[in-house]
Amino acid sequence: MAPKFSSRASVIAARFSADFDNVDPAAKEIAARLVQLVALFEQENRALFEYHQISRGIFSALVCLRLAGEPYELRHRELVDRMLLTSGGVTNLCHRLEKLGMLSRHRESDDGRGVVFQLTAEGVALADDLLPKQHLLERQLVDVLDESERKQLCALLEKLSQPFDHLR
Repeated sequence: MAPKFSSRASVIAARFSADFDNVDPAAKEIAARLVQLVALFEQENRALFEYHQISRGIFSALVCLRLAGEPYELRHRELVDRMLLTSGGVTNLCHRLEKLGMLSRHRESDDGRGVVFQLTAEGVALADDLLPKQHLLERQLVDVLDESERKQLCALLEKLSQPFDHLR
């Protein structure tokens, strides 16, 4: 019989420790739990994205632009930095959003060389529809934690993220 989902990370960590030298079981279990949670969260989001016929990348671009505030626009470089994608990856996503009528582009007024992406009214409407639904999924993820546990988890995850600060 397979272990309960919530204990699979413990089983993985124990197997690694038994089969490989110098494995820190706690590090392996934490990493396995993080990977499991991301996979579960992505699985829950997939249904929402499929319903709206968009991808995770398109959703991320919509969120970044919507959260930029009015007039819901960002320079190409700003979008690259916020999405943690390559320049070409952002350009491809923006082409798809343009084809869907969710995004327009124009040249920067400063020198005319840079590109600025802006959500259209349709893009804002889709983001405004999706964001509360996606937030509900986030709330369901953390509902098992009380307020102090949520704060503690946020602090711990921030601490785990710090070694990667040099990447961006």
